[in-house]
Amino acid sequence: TVVAAVNFDQCLNNIVQNANTTGDLNGLLDGNGNPVSNISDATSISYSMCTSSCGTGQEAFQWSEFSQEFSAWLLPNLALISQLPFGAQYRLDNLMSAVLTIGSPTLAGYSL
Repeated sequence: TVVAAVNFDQCLNNIVQNANTTGDLNGLLDGNGNPVSNISDATSISYSMCTSSCGTGQEAFQWSEFSQEFSAWLLPNLALISQLPFGAQYRLDNLMSAVLTIGSPTLAGYSL
């Protein structure tokens, strides 16, 4: 099955290029969601412009980007959990310590 993916970076470049050549600023918004009168003030686009120009599909999954983000989250948490004193009498208490550490790593780091 072939799924058509949207390239949002390319779509945004096409919208900006079209606005530069035609001078049509319709759908371009500033950071507060207000229409702009100068293209250099545009930091976003309206949802209707996005769906009409880019489509309603998803951007393709990129394993390299995902793995970097996921490992940046996972490795520090694993390092923190490995430092916990798993010496409780019951295994469920040890599991609860690990779950609470994942839920609040700042508190767990402070308590070590």
